[in-house]
Parts: sequence; structure tokens; C-alpha cells
Amino acid sequence: MENSKHYKFEGYDKNMNKRMIPKKSYPDEIKAQMVCYELNLNPNNIHKIVCYKCPTCGQWHLGHHSWKQLTEDDRSKIRKQYEKFKILHNINKY
Repeated sequence: MENSKHYKFEGYDKNMNKRMIPKKSYPDEIKAQMVCYELNLNPNNIHKIVCYKCPTCGQWHLGHHSWKQLTEDDRSKIRKQYEKFKILHNINKY
């Protein structure tokens, strides 16, 4: 792993060695933000996800927001923000 900043921890293998996988990259903020909204609205996801521009590669990645646990109030606000986001960016996909 030449650039450990572009890998994330996924767990341990059977020998208890850390298993690292490449981070998922998004070419622009709009795509990354759209994925964040969708993940944050998924009831199976309990921690808030945020997107950020990588200072190393210039692409966008997703990460946890201080492991903040999402509440139904949070999801309601996110749902409203997502609707505005889709209108602003003319996204009719969903």
C-alpha cells in the first residue's frame, strides 16, 4: 500500500492481520453528496456519513461524522435537504 491515506480498514483476516481496501472515490461533489444523502436516509445506517474533498487526490470520498448517531429528527432534516438538493441540481433519478 503505497498511499495508506487511500485505503480504509475493513476488518481482520483469519490470521488477525488488518485488511485494508481502497477508498471509493467520486469525481465531483454532487455525486458524492447524493450518495451521502442516500446512505443517511437508509434506516440500516446508524451513523452520519459526510463527503469531503481529498487533499491528496482531489477526488471526493465519504467518511463518518464523528460517529454521530442519526436520529429520526436528523433523517427528517436530511430528507428535506435532499429534496432541495435534487431540485437545485435537476436530479430526477429518484
